[in-house]
Amino acid sequence: MIKIVAFLLCCAVLASLLHTYQNVLVIPFVVCAGCIVFLFVFEMLEDTVFQLESISERIGIHSVYIKMLLKVIGISYLCEFASSVCRDSGNASLAMKIDLSAKLLILSQSLPIFTDLLKIIQDIFPF
Repeated sequence: MIKIVAFLLCCAVLASLLHTYQNVLVIPFVVCAGCIVFLFVFEMLEDTVFQLESISERIGIHSVYIKMLLKVIGISYLCEFASSVCRDSGNASLAMKIDLSAKLLILSQSLPIFTDLLKIIQDIFPF
């Protein structure tokens, strides 16, 4: 975690220097720095994913649900990153479209859970 914070502080200083001397390079630099941070974080989260899978096996939750949850979390974080980069570059309209796309992707990923929930409700309260 300390490496990530130190890396981001260095990137912030370099981004402000780039903003002063080469404004055109700031956005590509920030995107690259963000991607590098994502790689660091994904590497650190690998153990957490294994723990979630083992907990779900012990409790009896289908692994499909855990995978779906991880996809939804991944979609939300990646789209938030892309949306923030668009806002920082002054493209709020594109950022709003990314936000909407993220919501639709999350909805499509969560449909199987919603379907299973409706089946459970139907089993409890037959119509």
